Amino acid sequence: MNPKRLLIAVDASANSERAVAYVGDILCHAREAEILLLCLSKMPERDLFPDDAAWQASAQKQDSDYRGFLAKARRSLEQRGVDSGCIETRL
Repeated sequence: MNPKRLLIAVDASANSERAVAYVGDILCHAREAEILLLCLSKMPERDLFPDDAAWQASAQKQDSDYRGFLAKARRSLEQRGVDSGCIETRL
C-alpha cells in the first residue's frame, strides 16, 4: 500500500497555522502518512538596511522565526495525534 504524502507549504502566517491544524485533524490516525512541512524563505533585500549588521540581524531573526514556526507546527500535528515519525520539517 502506498503511503499518503503531503506537502504543507507554510509561511508562519495565521493561514498556515490553520492549514496545519486542518491536516492534523484529517490525518490524526493515519499511520502511513508522510507529511513534509516546508517553509521557503527569501533573504531580506539588502538595500532596505543601513548596513550589513542590520541586514544580517534581520535575516537571523527571520530564520529564527521560521524555525520556531516549524517547531510549533510539528507540535500542533503531534498534539492532534499524528505520529512524530511521519513528520519532516525543512527550511
